[in-house]
Amino acid sequence: MALLTTYIINHIKRLFFFFFLFIFGYSTFAQTGNRNLTIKKTGTLDSILPTARQAEVKQLHLKGSINEKDLLIIKMMSQKYQNLRILDLDEVDNMELLPDSVFVSCSSLREVVLPRNLKRIGNAAFQYCTNLKKVTFSNKISTIGDDAFYGCENLKFIDLPNAITSIGKGAFSHCSRIATITLPASISNIAAEAFYACSSLQVIRCMAITPPSCGENTFNGISVDDCVLYVPEKAEESYKEANSWSIFNHCFPLQPNKDTPIVKQSIHEDDTLIITSKKAGSLQQQLSISWLLAKSIKVRGPINDNDIAFLSDLAQYNGEGKLEKLDISAVSGINILPDSSFMGCRNLNCILLPTGITEIGDAAFYACSDLSIIKMPLSLKKIGNETFRDCKSLKSIYIPNSVNKIGTRAFQGCSGLTSISLPGFLTTIEDNTFQGCTKLNTIDLPEHLHSISHGAFLNCSNLKSVIIPDGVSNIGESAFESCNSLTSITLPNDVKSIKKKTFWGCSSLTEIGLPENISNIDDWAFRDCQKLMTLNIPRNTISIGEKSFSGCRGLTIINCEATKPPTCANDAFDASTQESCELDLPIGSSTTYILNEGWWKFVNVKEK
Repeated sequence: MALLTTYIINHIKRLFFFFFLFIFGYSTFAQTGNRNLTIKKTGTLDSILPTARQAEVKQLHLKGSINEKDLLIIKMMSQKYQNLRILDLDEVDNMELLPDSVFVSCSSLREVVLPRNLKRIGNAAFQYCTNLKKVTFSNKISTIGDDAFYGCENLKFIDLPNAITSIGKGAFSHCSRIATITLPASISNIAAEAFYACSSLQVIRCMAITPPSCGENTFNGISVDDCVLYVPEKAEESYKEANSWSIFNHCFPLQPNKDTPIVKQSIHEDDTLIITSKKAGSLQQQLSISWLLAKSIKVRGPINDNDIAFLSDLAQYNGEGKLEKLDISAVSGINILPDSSFMGCRNLNCILLPTGITEIGDAAFYACSDLSIIKMPLSLKKIGNETFRDCKSLKSIYIPNSVNKIGTRAFQGCSGLTSISLPGFLTTIEDNTFQGCTKLNTIDLPEHLHSISHGAFLNCSNLKSVIIPDGVSNIGESAFESCNSLTSITLPNDVKSIKKKTFWGCSSLTEIGLPENISNIDDWAFRDCQKLMTLNIPRNTISIGEKSFSGCRGLTIINCEATKPPTCANDAFDASTQESCELDLPIGSSTTYILNEGWWKFVNVKEK
């Protein structure tokens, strides 16, 4: 009997163990969504990866041999489940042709690595993959079919392999975010409308000595004034006379002219490429391949806005080398960093700005998602609108005390920012300056501050406490909306009104000290402040707006100091609050309150 009992117990333990293992394995898979699969027989992907699991895969890495049936499963994973983001086919060894329309309209795809033996991309293979950002080509691809990447509106860089000989009709048409194209020396034919409506195109590098033949409207929709064409040295005249290539107004050699050394280059011991300019505006004319491959560049000497634009292009180049660090602290000739200077340079993680600049232009570093280090000079006075918007890797930043102006949305979407030191003479925090800085937990506001504008700290969900200096007289609409970790806030006496939605959704707020001079509490001002327990309405308050305290379920005491009831919207307080909350009023004023809209529904009224 004892043996039987022991057997049953052990059996149950094993069952629980395997159940736990299954649950744990499934949970881990669901969290990561990553699969590395080896396929030994073509057409078996659906059996290796059951339908129940296909919907969960975000990253898929395949090895071995596959066929069109397997490709259909992958297509369904993207189209039907809308979850597959990264597809790595590099180790697929049997595929030389990517079939026509194989991934058409796979809108979930973000990144694709093509099979290493692939020689041809079929017609419309990635057509309307609207979220596709990066494609890694195999070194053997020679042909890109018609409409292959048509409408891939988020594709920004194209670095084609050296085997490419032809690009089909409309292959990259309407890829409206492509900024840079590098065409290899092997290219001989580019069909009609291949780059039609690539409206963001700024740089074309064509390595072919003889201009490739082009069909009609190959580059239509490109700004020929803004786009720069780089071609092999001594081939400029051939391109300027060739059909479709002659439309470009700016054509420069890829290699520097050795007879006119306007730019010198050397390698620093830490692998930093040092570029010394003798003449402003000369950098793009002196381009060499070493610049394209450099991860760290330091520039010295005179430069201008055109050189800044060129350096931005280097930072966006997606070839073998990716510029990560840029030191322009020793340049001259730049007083203002131009608008959108390095916008979208996602690989750039460190930049040292010129000594002596006074202003950083609007959107200068917008969407530099890897930027984590930036050094600003002591001469700086102004940071423009949206300057660091969506710089998600910024964790902390020092702003010199010389700065007296920070523009609207300057740090909006800096979701990694945990702390920031604001300059002492800053008087205004502009609209939406720190909106969406979800990791910002503390901020010291400068003593000379006068105004906090609309949405300044909107959705700063980790901000716990704020002390607002005495000199502040204006706090704008939605200034602290959805700051759901905010537990307390001190308002100065100069604030006379609480604007719409100012503290809406501050669900952790337990107390709020309203200054004596508060005259108006506008619509939705404290809506959904669920933990707010006591509320003191000052004697000078004359109006309380719609739903201003709706959702404040924790309210137990409301103290109104005014003998004359403030005008109060009917829905300013929830019905449950009016039934359960104690309303404390000045002696002799209860009758007046009860006769006024917004107050008469309170049940528990006391005079004190």
